[in-house]
Amino acid sequence: RWAPDLIRRLVKASWPKGTLINVNFPDREADDVAAPRICALGQRKVGNGFVRNVDPRGRAYYWLGNMREDESAAADSDIGIIRRGGISVTPIHLDLTHHNAMARLGKALE
Repeated sequence: RWAPDLIRRLVKASWPKGTLINVNFPDREADDVAAPRICALGQRKVGNGFVRNVDPRGRAYYWLGNMREDESAAADSDIGIIRRGGISVTPIHLDLTHHNAMARLGKALE
């Protein structure tokens, strides 16, 4: 019930080039869902181990982390909002380069 109107509103809005919009809906009945909120990404510990599995073609693959730990996620992050039954909307910039670190590392290599 929430998705059509939310998507229409987001499509009408403008956002910078190279940005995508990450939308998460909680696993609840529509009447129990809180209104969408703009938020930052939360951080969670993925886990410590590798889980070995086999794909349908019989090839082994490994999944990092056999559990998620998100208890420490900030209340105003996407994880916190979803945990409380809200819809999280996060603009994500596709450039993951840490530009400040580039400058510092560049000096180290001089």
